[in-house]
Amino acid sequence: MRKRVGKPISSRYIGCSVAVPHSDEVTVGQALGPRAQALPLLARTVRGATNQVTPEYIDGQMKWAAGAPDLWYNELNLPWFFARDCMSFSWQDMKPYTSHDFGFGLPLGFRWPQVNSESCLLLPSRATVKGKGPDEGLEVTLGMEESCFPRLEKDEELLTFCEQRGLGS
Repeated sequence: MRKRVGKPISSRYIGCSVAVPHSDEVTVGQALGPRAQALPLLARTVRGATNQVTPEYIDGQMKWAAGAPDLWYNELNLPWFFARDCMSFSWQDMKPYTSHDFGFGLPLGFRWPQVNSESCLLLPSRATVKGKGPDEGLEVTLGMEESCFPRLEKDEELLTFCEQRGLGS
């Protein structure tokens, strides 16, 4: 967002803006097809969606936010977003682990314990970062029907590789 907004954003701003541009439909067969066809198609699709996020688009988001009654908690209503869809977020401009010290030290991790839709969010591993904590690794947030959590929390294979934190059943 910082690279596309066209005007400075405070370095103290830790938030993230979500842009939801639409792309042409890409089938699983196309995305996982022969590399020579799949990679250029995916690159064009991602580039096309990314290029829809212009300074004018972001200005519109800021105007919407300025008129929102409560920015503490916002929820996206994406009726067209189903389990077969793919959403991609770029966090490359955020530097929370190196620059967001609020007086009690730099954060070791950001966690979103409440996901209100069936989803899976993967955050990059910090296992190779200098000065890492003893428990660094890949962070995964799962959102699913509440009735599924008890079975997942007891899954022996899953527990071999991960530790649950945050809310579950």
